[in-house]
Amino acid sequence: MLAVVTAAGFTITLRGGSAAPSPANATVLKPTAVETVVAAMPTPAPPLIRASLGLTQVAPPSTAGRQSPTQNISESPPVAGSGPALPPQVVARAAGVPSVSAPAAGQAAPARTDTPVVGASRAVSGLDDVNPRASSSAAVAAAARQTPAEPEEIVVYHEVRQGDTLSVIAQKYDVSVASLVAINPLVTDRHLLKVGLRLYVPTKEGVLHFVRRGETITDLAETFGVKTEAIVAFKPNNIADANSIREGELVLIPGGKAPPPPAPPPTPVPTPAPAAAPRPAAVISTPAAAARAPAVASFATVAPAVRAPTAPPPPPAAVRPAAAGWMWPITGRLSSYYGPGHPLGIDIDLYGRAGAPIGAARGGTVTFAGGNPCCSYGYYVEIDHGDGFRTLYAHFNAPPPVRIGQQVNQGQVVGYAGTTGYSTGVHLHFEVRRNGTAVNPLGYLP
Repeated sequence: MLAVVTAAGFTITLRGGSAAPSPANATVLKPTAVETVVAAMPTPAPPLIRASLGLTQVAPPSTAGRQSPTQNISESPPVAGSGPALPPQVVARAAGVPSVSAPAAGQAAPARTDTPVVGASRAVSGLDDVNPRASSSAAVAAAARQTPAEPEEIVVYHEVRQGDTLSVIAQKYDVSVASLVAINPLVTDRHLLKVGLRLYVPTKEGVLHFVRRGETITDLAETFGVKTEAIVAFKPNNIADANSIREGELVLIPGGKAPPPPAPPPTPVPTPAPAAAPRPAAVISTPAAAARAPAVASFATVAPAVRAPTAPPPPPAAVRPAAAGWMWPITGRLSSYYGPGHPLGIDIDLYGRAGAPIGAARGGTVTFAGGNPCCSYGYYVEIDHGDGFRTLYAHFNAPPPVRIGQQVNQGQVVGYAGTTGYSTGVHLHFEVRRNGTAVNPLGYLP
């Protein structure tokens, strides 16, 4: 036996396939307990109970000889004094469901249907109608799961492992290879990375950039093809407004496209040496030989031709040096030359000389001093020489002793030899750029 309060406030007691008025001690269910009732009902729920809860249309009574679908609710006999049973039509009207008349004697029962009544609550998802606030909260939570959260940092660091390539790393972090190359310029072979070293990886598709002296948000937006609002709005950049950018900081330009890297220098083709002219044959003649020789011919001994030595290939064409002189930032054996496999500059091997002072190749203004020891150039300095030339000194062992905007003289110490960044040993990476394009430093150094 089960006591239920319908949506209309009508209390019924179900037993043996019939509904009867509730006794005085019958349990009265509150509207918020509807889902508890639904959960406690047998499967499928008896049509009479579904009707009393306003869930679906009442099924017609069973035909003669068939067990009523509500008889499995309770096998207990009727309780004495519980009152006469209520007709199904009364229960249906109380639940707001159109009544279904029982078939007359001898007539076939109409086909059973589970088509919901228009406006009635759904049997399962109808629970949302009971608690609309919970439904709204669930929708908000689902939307939050579909919207990716904005990263809290602008960069992560990836340690290269065996088998890593730039393509594999880019796919792992959902960024493009171009974004990785832009902030890791010393990676010249995207398929052959140095195991154990670390790379910068932006947390969002875009370009990572260290702010140089004099650069503004507008400059960065124009250089990388985005709007200033996109740079300021990216919270991890921590930029309050377009005028508060700080020199030396690393910022992420969301959606930015890095300028194409400079074309690798052409491989010098040696000029072939001119062919040596044939030398005349040397004729050796003696009087005795001449007497024995026929009148029509003479015997001669031809000396072997001596081949002229091949001229060595000419050195790479040197670009005209700047007006002011240059000096080596530090002397040492070159471990990497400027060329297609190393298109940015030269490497000066300083094995066993960690901490050796590095001097400015020419005087000028420091446009950048800083970096990150984890990746790329590590700690490094850039100097603008004022005539279209800039030089870069990388892999210092500590933050540079000079600051952005400082004037330095030729030979002044700008850092100390180390192996920070994308480096496998103590050395100096040295670059010369003319009007923004990398050129061969050996064309300028004495």
